[in-house]
Amino acid sequence: MKRFILTALFCGIVVSGSSAQYGQCKLDDKPDGFCTYGTGTTGGAGGVTVRISDYQTLLDSLESTNPLIIEIAGSIDLQGDNLTLRSNKTLIGVGENAILHNGGLETYKQTNVIIRNITFINAPDDLLKINQETTHFWVDHCTFYDNDDSASTDTDGLLDITRGSDFITISYCKFYNHDKCILIGHVDNEPLDAGKLRVTMHHNWFNKSIQRHPRVRQGSVHVYNNYYVSNSVYGVVSANGAKVLVESNYFVDVLIPTQLGVEGYSDSGDLKDINNIYVNCGVPQSTGIAFDPTTYYSYTADDASTVPTTVMTKAGAGSIKTVSVKQNRLSSQAQKALIAASKNGVDYDIAGKQYPGSSSTTPAKGVYFHVNKAAQSNRVNKEVIIK
Repeated sequence: MKRFILTALFCGIVVSGSSAQYGQCKLDDKPDGFCTYGTGTTGGAGGVTVRISDYQTLLDSLESTNPLIIEIAGSIDLQGDNLTLRSNKTLIGVGENAILHNGGLETYKQTNVIIRNITFINAPDDLLKINQETTHFWVDHCTFYDNDDSASTDTDGLLDITRGSDFITISYCKFYNHDKCILIGHVDNEPLDAGKLRVTMHHNWFNKSIQRHPRVRQGSVHVYNNYYVSNSVYGVVSANGAKVLVESNYFVDVLIPTQLGVEGYSDSGDLKDINNIYVNCGVPQSTGIAFDPTTYYSYTADDASTVPTTVMTKAGAGSIKTVSVKQNRLSSQAQKALIAASKNGVDYDIAGKQYPGSSSTTPAKGVYFHVNKAAQSNRVNKEVIIK
């Protein structure tokens, strides 16, 4: 009997003899900004990799309580739902056309999540909601928009960070065709938000969207090297005691690039603007004070003059073609069986049929998956057994 141990690589797939890219996402890419503070953000590292192209399998995998690296292949209709995403997951799009549409994703008191190289389109509520004390979350090289030709007001936000969520980085994403893009802090003076809502936003592209890029209440938010184009209401708002550092961004045709508070709705916060470029814009508003991000992480801001070229080239899902690699991959049947096994700790064959016993039990001829939960580490070991 032969045994092969499958090892899931960080932010990627099991490969042999090559490195791999998903769109513009490389296996060895590392997060930066606030999501690296403290315990850091590793997503589904250490878990098995599954490739998914249908709603039900995606739902099952998101509900798993174990680490998973979930590859999104093609377009998946979320059937009007906002699916709940659990801790220790990496969602990464395969190639240039990984799409989640007609619904969104949300988290509730979860931690350690990575989402990369996926396009989100049209949801009854928010496309992505990082909610209720969720921590350590990295969103990278994703695209968010409404599926029409104008800045739609039909849905709520594109990406909201609310109710005490913390240590989050949004990088190299594209937002367009929408009114209210990113809200950080959902109401004035929310008790859960005090000392939380620490967010880094860099190298994002806000193209002809209207407002909230972001709108911040109470949080400490670092906004650097982003590209703002034709935002008809405002660019960035600091409100209700927020501390926002707006650094080395490029604004073009933005009515109010930076704003203090929202008249009739929210009092002002603090905002410091440094080394930004404003082209055909209104007068930026600033208090001249914010916070020091280097208290939490190191970074180097690009010169603002380079931002348009860098962001237009690199931001959004699928901006670089996938590299063909030789992959040591399980069949779709086997993947579904392993997802099921990871939920309840038993053994399955490739048809999804359970057999009793443990790794020491000799199974019938075929391929099986065994999940062995170590008492101390709570890790999950995966074996493919071929007799």
